Amino acid sequence: MIISAIETVWKEIRHRHPGVPDISVTIPPAARAQDPAKCTALRTGRRFVRDGLTTMELQVSAGTLGRGGRPMLQGLLHHAAHGLALDRGINDVSGGDRR
Repeated sequence: MIISAIETVWKEIRHRHPGVPDISVTIPPAARAQDPAKCTALRTGRRFVRDGLTTMELQVSAGTLGRGGRPMLQGLLHHAAHGLALDRGINDVSGGDRR
């Protein structure tokens, strides 16, 4: 039900901003997190093509879900901006040699 709600919000974001790619929502395995209850990761992972369109994987941790609706929506909008950059061919990632 939670993943469905996230997907519904993402569809509305895409409706308002057509350049935002589709997402595939996943929950990261607990083994990857030191403390899954405190891990507040909402991040995009890999990108792939589904039905001829770019799709971003969106990982949502249990800690993120526990923070409530406002932080979740802020995170979704943040990642939608990354999706727009991807669609427009803009390298918006900073860090390492890519700054």
